[in-house]
Amino acid sequence: MLNHVSIRIKLGALAAISALVMVALSGWLVWQNYQTNVDGRRVAVRQNVETAASVLRWAQGLEAQGTLSRAQAQALAMQALKGARYGGQEYFWINDMTPRMVMHPFKPELDGKEVGAIKDPTGTPLFQRFVQTVREQKAGYVSYQ
Repeated sequence: MLNHVSIRIKLGALAAISALVMVALSGWLVWQNYQTNVDGRRVAVRQNVETAASVLRWAQGLEAQGTLSRAQAQALAMQALKGARYGGQEYFWINDMTPRMVMHPFKPELDGKEVGAIKDPTGTPLFQRFVQTVREQKAGYVSYQ
């Protein structure tokens, strides 16, 4: 069947197939690199959150020992997290399961306010998703813009 096809067409087909394979392989490699970066970012975020949680446990321990009152221990923990940063610009905030903002380091006007209606540019209700994830999985990730 290929005996009737010129060498020029055969070489062109071979080149086209090779180009398609290279494009597909490149696309797969780009996707794998993206996934590796996302996975690395998730690990880093988890580790930073675990560090912040250890500060909260420390403050809770001071309360349990009777060294501080609950209000003093909570104020100390919030003060520590308010100044904590990771990755340069990343920060911690505290919200409850209502969701109500307990402490936000850059927007103190949100402290004590209901934040369930706050959405990202795509319409994702951020704090509702955070609370839902914690209720369902006890921990996890919420992607948003």
